[in-house]
Amino acid sequence: MSRKIRIALIDSGINPTIRCAKAVVSSYALNKRDMLWEINPTSLADSYGHGSAVASIIFSENSNIEIINFQLATDSINIDEEGLLFTLRYISENINVDLINISCGITYLYNYKLLNDICSSLYAKGILIISAFDNDGGISYPAALPSVIGVDVVNDYSQQKPNVIISGSIVNVLVPNKFYRTIWGDKKVILKGTSFACGYVTGLLSNQMQADSERSEMVTNCLKSIKNSVKERNRSWLCFSPKYEIKKAVIFPINKESSAILRFKDELPFSITHIYDESLSGRVGSKVNGYMVESYNNLVWSDDFDTIVVSCTSELSALTRKNYAKDILENSIKYDKHIYSLENFDTKYEHFFFPEITRDMIPCHNFNKLHKNTIPVVGVFGTSSKQGKFTLQLSIIKILKEMGYDTGFISTEPSGYLFDADYVFHFGYGSCSSLNQWENIAVLNELVWQVQLKNKDILISGCQSGILNYDNSHMDNFAIDQYSYILGLSPDYSIICVNPHDSVDYIKRSISFINAISENTLSAIVLFPVKVSALSIGYNYNSKELSLQEEKAIISKLHTEFDLPVYSLRNEEDLKKLCESIICFFS
Repeated sequence: MSRKIRIALIDSGINPTIRCAKAVVSSYALNKRDMLWEINPTSLADSYGHGSAVASIIFSENSNIEIINFQLATDSINIDEEGLLFTLRYISENINVDLINISCGITYLYNYKLLNDICSSLYAKGILIISAFDNDGGISYPAALPSVIGVDVVNDYSQQKPNVIISGSIVNVLVPNKFYRTIWGDKKVILKGTSFACGYVTGLLSNQMQADSERSEMVTNCLKSIKNSVKERNRSWLCFSPKYEIKKAVIFPINKESSAILRFKDELPFSITHIYDESLSGRVGSKVNGYMVESYNNLVWSDDFDTIVVSCTSELSALTRKNYAKDILENSIKYDKHIYSLENFDTKYEHFFFPEITRDMIPCHNFNKLHKNTIPVVGVFGTSSKQGKFTLQLSIIKILKEMGYDTGFISTEPSGYLFDADYVFHFGYGSCSSLNQWENIAVLNELVWQVQLKNKDILISGCQSGILNYDNSHMDNFAIDQYSYILGLSPDYSIICVNPHDSVDYIKRSISFINAISENTLSAIVLFPVKVSALSIGYNYNSKELSLQEEKAIISKLHTEFDLPVYSLRNEEDLKKLCESIICFFS
């Protein structure tokens, strides 16, 4: 007779009166006393019923097995993360098994590295873990770990057998979402779902491991799937930041985007030696944040700088009829300079960098599943463009770092990497993104997850433009990308930037929109203290800073209207209070 396959079942227990109970060789219960976990031998019991159902399905596929029962949950199948870690360590150190069945999982994971390490250790010992994905469709653990056989279901009944996926997917086995005749507690029932599909796969694998000493096709494919997954995810996640180090930089031209860089020059990991603009701009000879604006015609390419930071030049080129992109590219190649550009050049120059959202960033083989991230996320939104959202993000990051927090940053401005952003998700003006809105959600969700894996204390990110359309006259006015951004970011604490001229109704609709799709996360309003004084030509307008009296009156009005804390973007003490509010919220 062939050796019995030993299976550890981590679940709600097993009813001692049901048929599969005869396969149980030992039973343990997990308990927590005085903040310490312990595992002790116990008699069979299952007050909930889930474990009995899973065990019965395994047993129906292979009755020639030995089950080691671990009772982790008693009244539900909500598994405790620390309890699971403790149980897996206990099995690794004390129990000899071939397979571990976990027909449940964790969606909000806090200790990825610890769980991944213990599962990898068990796999290295030749122990296969089979785990079910969440029935709601999200990414769950340990199923999604590279060393675990993750089981999911598919509503495709054209084939009856499980499909083993060999590529580097988080899902290793897809099972038709069929019904299973089983036992819940002590009653016969018909059930379906990932839990029971997981038990079914465990039963099949145990049967085939037992029947074929050289391992069957399914077992071999499962092992290949794990190896491919390990190989795929052992690569450091794709890096999209510049491949060169910036030490000394010059900036051209001076506009909205480059002004934000200059405003936070002390936060840059490099020095700015000169700033340049076209003479026709009217800014040459003036000072911007302590720098004298020089004429671009006077830029000496042989000077001691390694990088030129190019802000948007297309409008300037249209005005002057000069091809700045071509000139910058030719001189950079000639003098061996790096180019960090906020707009894309049509070039393959190896020292040229433009932060793109590419198809390489789309998480492959996730079957549309998303992470439920646990890192605290602050989202900055607005009612329009050009109202200081990026400035606000950099201010918050600066203050939080001064408070001692390791702050993650996903920038939607292309200059983000200059400020050591973890990632740049550039989808605003000039982004050249080829992704659709569904792909945007997947990418942004993955970026948040990658920041979480860096063990950051908090994550800051901000949206582009306004989150609502002003009118329905043109499809470009629709804020579809902003909608997908909020869904992908999934903020816990949201801030909305508003203009003095925004109507109460428009602000109210914007707040309602944020709260509707992010579960009432809008927690603060920040006033952009600049008013439109007069329209000039076309869509251009003159602007003027609010007086302190005007600012105070608007802040009071907004606070009364929305019953939310209101802060001024230009008031440093206000921004410190905002950051204290953020920390208090998450505390």
